[in-house]
Amino acid sequence: MSDSLALGFTNAMDYARARELLSHHEYSPEGIGKALGEGGALSMHSSHFPIWLRRTNAATPLNTLIRLFLLNVPVDADRARQALEPMDLASWEKANLLSRNGEHVVPQVQIQTHGDLLLASDMPSQLYAGHRSDYVMGIARSSMLLVNQTLRGPVRRALDLGAGCGIQALLCAPHSGQVWATDQNPRAAMFTGFNARLNGIDNLQTRIGDLFEPFAGERFDLIVCSAPYMISPYAKFMFCESGMRGDQFCRQIVRQAPDYLEEGGFMQLICNWAHGAKQTWREGLADWFTDIGCDVLVVGGGTEDASSYATSWIGTTESESETRFKEIYDEWMDYYQREGIEAVSYGVITLRRASGKANWQCLEEVSQMAGSCGDAIARFFQSQDFLRSAADKQSILDTRFRCSPDVRFEQHFQPSAEGWEIVSARVRLSQGFCYSNDINVHVANMLARCNGERTLRDLLGELAATVNVELQPLIDQALPFVRHLVHQGFLSPGTAAAN
Repeated sequence: MSDSLALGFTNAMDYARARELLSHHEYSPEGIGKALGEGGALSMHSSHFPIWLRRTNAATPLNTLIRLFLLNVPVDADRARQALEPMDLASWEKANLLSRNGEHVVPQVQIQTHGDLLLASDMPSQLYAGHRSDYVMGIARSSMLLVNQTLRGPVRRALDLGAGCGIQALLCAPHSGQVWATDQNPRAAMFTGFNARLNGIDNLQTRIGDLFEPFAGERFDLIVCSAPYMISPYAKFMFCESGMRGDQFCRQIVRQAPDYLEEGGFMQLICNWAHGAKQTWREGLADWFTDIGCDVLVVGGGTEDASSYATSWIGTTESESETRFKEIYDEWMDYYQREGIEAVSYGVITLRRASGKANWQCLEEVSQMAGSCGDAIARFFQSQDFLRSAADKQSILDTRFRCSPDVRFEQHFQPSAEGWEIVSARVRLSQGFCYSNDINVHVANMLARCNGERTLRDLLGELAATVNVELQPLIDQALPFVRHLVHQGFLSPGTAAAN
């Protein structure tokens, strides 16, 4: 795309026409995946490029659209015209989506798909060649990590902080009365606005500015943020580098966010944080949440040593990484040494504004996730509220718990002289945060009977009779495990029995 900020159709009706055209030709995750083969819609790794070129050689409209807007290669002008019918090629050129180079049409943007969404952004070649500092990235792995954990309950006002191409804002639009998207990069705001119109979303507005600056005095029910969190010695690219030392940028967002949240409102931020090699990822966050008036859940995503972290980002952002790798690598490592950075962890932080009370912090390590985890996070906050309000034994015993429908009970057997004998038994969650726990078969049966109708006291009484043990010692042994199951989402609290 040219350096001009003009991106968009001159005829407002062309947005709907373009959306209909792309849909008609199955420019979707399913259609693209079928055309490119398994994994084709998920990764644009260069080693597959020749394969995808061959698979899109036939001049079908879908193949042409994939070549232009996903593989980012020029096509013959006649082929482009045929793919864009009944729209005319000139309208796409005037929109700065395509340009002409002799008898060929050249793509100016990338258009990715996510579900029903179409998301325009800069082409990857513009980043890898180091062409521009105001590069706007499309859907990235980090984007999807935040998408997967975003709360999807209905809200009145939502804010996408550091919007980039706008994927977070667009996905918030269906469950929000109004969405604002902000970025300090004017080109990012331009892409977000274009993508909102391309997808027929009319409750999204964009503002340009540094973090919360455009929203002084305003509050939101939900804030999502994938701002530049990379810890690097430079400030070359606005989408990933803040120019602040170490992890100060993410820390600053965490400290500022509560002032822009409604009471009970949530902020969700994907970020990196630095720490020493002998520290755990939890220790790296030790002083981040002091006195901010928020309950905090951190879902850790992993840790890399400083060398591996630098190597990965150098390969992604440095156009001269092959010819000048040693020199660039030394600059990064010298910077980390000066800052005392030996390891970098990443994850998603969820804050809930909860003023006037003792706030809690939970730093969770989840080894496996499945499906959308937003509901799991919402239930996690509800469970923590319950566990802190029901601190005494009687409150727990008088609660009618409900077993999650996502619980699965598994047993493993081995042959023995008498037949099959149980080696192990466990319960696990099949959706959300896929925790698992070893469990006794009798306790597993009691768990299944938690249907919201009977109190835990009654169920434990039945269990005591079944296994022929005294009730009180069983209660003392069971309550910590029950609280653990509530904490992880296996059990959700229902109503309490009347006194």
